[in-house]
Amino acid sequence: MEILYACILFISSYLSRHVKPLSLGLFFAGLSDLTFTSYGENLFTNQFVIGHAFLVSSAVIFVLGAMIEKVFIPFREIENLVYKYGGEIEELYKKITKNEILFKKIDKIRQLLIESNSINELLKRLKELPKILDLSSEEDFVIFNKNKLIYKTKEELPEDINFYKNWNNIGILDTSIFYNRLEETNRETLRNILFSLTSRLQELILKKELNDSLEKIKQLDEYRVNFMRAISHELKTPLNVIYGNLQLMESGVYGDISHLEEPIEAIKTGVLRSKELIDNLIDLSRAETGRISVKSELIYFENLYQIIDNYRNLAKEKGLEFSFDFIGDSPFSSDYNILITIVSNLLSNAVKYTEKGEVRGRLEVTKDKIIIEVKDTGKGIPSENIPHIFEPFFGERTSESSGLGLAIVKKFVELLKGSIHVESEVDKGSIFRIEIPRLIRPPSFEQKEHVQVLIIDKDKETRNLLKKILKDFSIIEAENGEEGYIKALEHTPDVVITTLGLPDISGEELIKRLKEEPILKNTKFIFYTGARRRDLEESFIEKGTDIREVEEKIKILLGNKVLLIYSENTKEYISLAKRILEKLNKEYLLREFYNLTINDLYFYDTFLILLNEEEFLSSEVILGNINKLAGKKNIIFYVIRRIINHENNDSRR
Repeated sequence: MEILYACILFISSYLSRHVKPLSLGLFFAGLSDLTFTSYGENLFTNQFVIGHAFLVSSAVIFVLGAMIEKVFIPFREIENLVYKYGGEIEELYKKITKNEILFKKIDKIRQLLIESNSINELLKRLKELPKILDLSSEEDFVIFNKNKLIYKTKEELPEDINFYKNWNNIGILDTSIFYNRLEETNRETLRNILFSLTSRLQELILKKELNDSLEKIKQLDEYRVNFMRAISHELKTPLNVIYGNLQLMESGVYGDISHLEEPIEAIKTGVLRSKELIDNLIDLSRAETGRISVKSELIYFENLYQIIDNYRNLAKEKGLEFSFDFIGDSPFSSDYNILITIVSNLLSNAVKYTEKGEVRGRLEVTKDKIIIEVKDTGKGIPSENIPHIFEPFFGERTSESSGLGLAIVKKFVELLKGSIHVESEVDKGSIFRIEIPRLIRPPSFEQKEHVQVLIIDKDKETRNLLKKILKDFSIIEAENGEEGYIKALEHTPDVVITTLGLPDISGEELIKRLKEEPILKNTKFIFYTGARRRDLEESFIEKGTDIREVEEKIKILLGNKVLLIYSENTKEYISLAKRILEKLNKEYLLREFYNLTINDLYFYDTFLILLNEEEFLSSEVILGNINKLAGKKNIIFYVIRRIINHENNDSRR
């Protein structure tokens, strides 16, 4: 066996003769095996010593050969490379270190700008610049905005811009930075943050101007409201005293006043007229300033009988026929005070302007709306005046009318999302018809099977088209807001598709109410509408859009796709991002950064954004819009630059 091993080692030595250390090591190993064949009874013979000497030699040759091949030669090559490229490597290292320092300074200053929420706060935080830039005692710079000094490194530096004419400067728009004896890194830092500083200054200045304007408007609004309150208190109180004494006089407390009956009645009418005018002014002011909030409460027809009886009595005093009918569901939900004000003003006008004939009204509660209608046989309204009758003080102002009643009606109907229709003919009378949408949340509902899509649209053909486009998903449909409300609660759909104009409620109001339901917190909403609206808070698709695009957008909402955003300068990273997304089993859609729209952002839950440093610094508006949506999204990645950590050679993107 020793001879066989020796032969194998000799043959291997011959075959590897071109690799000297290996060939020589194998040869000595073969000699050691040959020597071991002559062992005798005595183990420690000369052959034993010689054989192990050959074996040790073989091992030494192997170790030395490996060290020469794997250690000494690479070291020599590295030494040659360092000798040849050492200067360039040192220069590159210095540049990388310098850029890393530069980026860190820029990041800190940008963060300082972002965290400043007002001009005063920004000016205060600019005092941190010397520490961030690590300024020496000889380095100085000042910042001017619109030729006004907003920052200086030393207190003794003057505020007159003419003093700095001989200093170096950089500027953009209304912002200029003058500097003296600044190090190159600090000069480069100021150049890089100049655009961000200017943008943030402009933004905060506009914000301050807007806040100042809003504050002035608020103060005027407060003044107006306080003025109306003063009227209410200062005028209504003495009017109540006057009216109370008139009633005492009529009751005989002050003796026989039969001879004063006519002037007392005139005074009484004037007092009531003044009280009504004050109440109308207060109501109109509250409606115009948005100080009336609509509340929903149960109203029974019986709650309205008293006010109707008051106008029935006034009509009888004028010799008019009067009727008012209540039709439909009772109780129903609405705002009692607003509803009674609408009814009261319509009946008041009808009785005032009708000298003979009749006044008839009705309040009808149907499944989807509340209808108020008042007809009279009064003097009527010229057709050219009908578009203006809801303007304050437009109508004929007499001792009986303030010209505010219909303006208040219009404001209150708008608060309830309703509409007014007027028909009138001179000397024949008028018809006022008001329709208020009705949407009642069911007190209880049955939880049914979950569906992916709920379509709410009054148009059957539109519903059928969407069902064909989305045939691969589970779908239910509804033709009005009330039906859609109930089905949304019952089926908790993943996506609700609706339009702006439903027969009983606006699509915006419906979605607002559905989003208040905790059970629908994970539901997404989308408008499929023909209106070209860009102010909607939800995502939308215009009717007429290619059906493949409609299908794709709705599938995005259902499928949690990723929007992969890139720029011209980051195209090289797209393939890497795609590989990452494929490993995560994420479907994605590419979009060029500067072609993004707000509507794009609404459709996606996750964004992967590829930008370089300069683009990131100059894209605050778009990134701000994405950040606003971040609360509703899963995650946002910003891929900006590569940073190399020299301590552990770790590279991160």
